[in-house]
Amino acid sequence: MTVDKAQFDTTLKNVEKDLEETSEELSKVSIECDVWRSKFLASRFVSKTVHAVKCLNTVFSKWQISFILSHIFTTIFCTE
Repeated sequence: MTVDKAQFDTTLKNVEKDLEETSEELSKVSIECDVWRSKFLASRFVSKTVHAVKCLNTVFSKWQISFILSHIFTTIFCTE
């Protein structure tokens, strides 16, 4: 009976150690996923912005684009 209990304790400690290591790995992978998701979203935003500017360039003159961007900036950042 004592041998069985000692063996059970050893097995339990090994399983706890493995579970802790797996939990740490999962946490690291989760953080990595968040980083890559952020990078993807940022690159998507940049891509859409570049596309929008290219579209504006084909439709409007540089002066009109400057006026539109200035109006947008004023509306967003200079609210009272």
